[in-house]
Amino acid sequence: MGGNFRLDSIQAAIVLVKLKYLESWHEARQRNAAYYDERFAGCDAIETPCVEPHNQYLVPLHLQECFADIGHKEGDFPQSERAAREVLALPIYPELTREQLDAVSAAVLQALGASWGWTGEGVEPAEG
Repeated sequence: MGGNFRLDSIQAAIVLVKLKYLESWHEARQRNAAYYDERFAGCDAIETPCVEPHNQYLVPLHLQECFADIGHKEGDFPQSERAAREVLALPIYPELTREQLDAVSAAVLQALGASWGWTGEGVEPAEG
């Protein structure tokens, strides 16, 4: 699997303009991730790793229809299958508002409560 990732002149010009915002975007993403850490700190069912840019595949690549001709089946790559079942990518983009962060974290906690009978004990509403 590969791709042609060369930039044309227009894309390069846009990237040059965006570069000056890179550090502030990174800081905002880190701040948003820290907010989730704070909100989920009281829930043992949630582990919040460091912020990493990556693709989240709900279906592992080897089980996707577009790769069916390769011939892999369920169980061939147990780690990727486990990650697809257990990992949830939350939005952390820089423009997220506190209200949006609250809505996401509340939805996650509500889903855990509904699925696992968790009461939310130990998780207080965020301040500020």
